[in-house]
Order: sequence, then structure tokens, then C-alpha cells
Amino acid sequence: MKDKLLFWMDADLTHYGIAKYIADSYDCQLFGIFDITNKPKQFFKSQELVKFEKIWFYHDNIKKTNDNPDVSYLAEFERRYNINLWLIACNDRIFFNYNEFYRFSVDEVLKILEQTCKFFEETLDEIKPDFVVMRSPELLPQKILYEICKIRGIMPLLLGQMRFANRYSVSKYWHNIDPIKQSSNRLEKDRTFDELMNFLKENIMFSRQSDIVNKFWG
Repeated sequence: MKDKLLFWMDADLTHYGIAKYIADSYDCQLFGIFDITNKPKQFFKSQELVKFEKIWFYHDNIKKTNDNPDVSYLAEFERRYNINLWLIACNDRIFFNYNEFYRFSVDEVLKILEQTCKFFEETLDEIKPDFVVMRSPELLPQKILYEICKIRGIMPLLLGQMRFANRYSVSKYWHNIDPIKQSSNRLEKDRTFDELMNFLKENIMFSRQSDIVNKFWG
């Protein structure tokens, strides 16, 4: 059986590039959920660079409707996955404090939560992925998908930026690093304190960011 990888992709395109690399180097089945606007959507509907078994567009599954939210379903969902949906919604920048363009009603938020949860459950039931590959869950849909996958035993592979320049980590934990198992094949490199400090100074993220800012906007 081939591993099944579900990718969450957005306008950043980083994970699209990762999917391309994996498709070229690993025999597996790839699936994709895209959180993008209508203009790039046309490209991903017809692209042939990455062979996805199936793709979905998140916003196609979130419809404006006058139907009342299914509060019973949401309550049962929270119980099954041990998720506080309203807490996630309250901390999302689109719904409340940081949205200057539209004020969502309580029912609108609950309806979006309902449609999001049902979409993710139906998608995961259909493909039964082994892994979900995504960035650190910063927005509501990412956070909900991440929490569902953890409870279902689907391994999250989260790409996160390290404190060192040009380095990233892949971990199943949000803002944390997986425990490292000792291996007899692991190469150890002894470094002095001064060598470690020089490495830190040469690779610290803040210095690299400052160089870029000064170059383009200084």
C-alpha cells in the first residue's frame, strides 16, 4: 500500500513546491486542499506539474446561506475531538478583532464552523490519509484540520521556520520539535563554545532579516 499524503496549500506556494519534490522522489498518493482566491484557482485546476489523485478548494465548500447552524452537530464534534470551536473562532483574525471590512454575526460564524468541520470529516473519511502536510496552523481552518488529524491518528508534518537563517523544521507538534531518538549511525560533531557562538552569530535569523530590510528599504 502506498502512503497517502494530504497537502494543505495556500497562496504561499511553498507546499506546492514540496508536493512537486515528493511526487518526483517518492512513490505515494498525493491529495490537496487549496485555500486560495479565484485567480490562482484556475491554474491549480489545470496544472499538470504535480499529479494529485484528487484536489479540493476549501472556499468551494463554504457557502453563504440563511440556514440555521446545526448546533447539535457542532457540540457533538467538540466532544469527539476535544476541540473548543468558539475559542478558535474568537482568536481568528478574519472573524472578529482585526477584520475592518465585515462584521460576522454569531450565526454566520457557527455556520462557517459547521461547513468547515463537515468538509474536513468527509474528506478525511474519503481518502484516509497517512499524513497531512501543512504549515503551522495559524488560521481557523488549518487549526481545525490539524486537531482532527491528531485525534484520528493521522500524522501531521508541520513546516516551521527555525530561529536560524535558511533553516526549517518538520514536526508533528505546533511550535515544538519532535523528540530526537539517539542513533548509532548519527554523526556527532564536537564544537567548542566559541565555535557555537560564531555559528549563532553567522546564522541568527534577526541579522539576516535586518540585512534584507536594509538592502531593499534602507
